[in-house]
Amino acid sequence: MSKPLLVRLEGIRSGDLLVRLYDEILRDVLLYEPLSPHEVDTLLRHERNEVYAAYLGREAIGLVAISSLENRSGGCVPLLGVAKKYRGRGFSGQLPGFTLNRLKR
Repeated sequence: MSKPLLVRLEGIRSGDLLVRLYDEILRDVLLYEPLSPHEVDTLLRHERNEVYAAYLGREAIGLVAISSLENRSGGCVPLLGVAKKYRGRGFSGQLPGFTLNRLKR
């Protein structure tokens, strides 16, 4: 099985990709709500947030968002998901390991 490459999304220019992947991953969830412009800005520009797109080849297949505590002693994962057509291939299982390693740093 191929391992996805994770690329950090930075700056407002990454907003379109973030919104597209977020919608693709979560639109079938019962309480789905699209990201507001403020939420996109906060995810991409706040100093304690890191957002990564998971790529398989040239295609973005998933997202991971990590929010660190102010003192960097821990954090949370407000977003972690894989696009529907890539589910069931083990990618969802690979993303938490990456996320935990980032939180340890």
